[in-house]
Amino acid sequence: AAVDLANSLSQNRTLKKLNLCGNRSVATRGWMAFSTVLQTDSRLAALGLSDCNISNEVAVMIATSLTNNRSLRLLSFSGNLSITATGWAAFSTLFQNPDSRLVSIHLCRNNIGDEVAVSFATSLANNRRLEILDLSGNPSITAVGW
Repeated sequence: AAVDLANSLSQNRTLKKLNLCGNRSVATRGWMAFSTVLQTDSRLAALGLSDCNISNEVAVMIATSLTNNRSLRLLSFSGNLSITATGWAAFSTLFQNPDSRLVSIHLCRNNIGDEVAVSFATSLANNRRLEILDLSGNPSITAVGW
């Protein structure tokens, strides 16, 4: 089903918002097809991928795909507890991209700790577009990360 959705999105000219939150059973193959679509300007402005049981491998694929995306403005990626510092490193790279159009990113209730928070802060130093980075509900971020 995810591969079919990705194929349909590749032809999308009208859909602006897609909420896939809570789809915990999508396999890596489905996410791979979906991330391929995100590499192009799919016209999506808002994407919800919270609580999808996303792995490090998939997080890297999605963040890498978004590096070339020129339409997405809002990303909700909360509650994906399987992602570790390895997966979040790809988001640090994304945050450094001066061509990114993302203005709002929600990374609530993940396993983000001090190391990742500091990496995000460093990555965002020259970001001119991002207005909201929501890291609420990440209890592993201490005063060091804030």
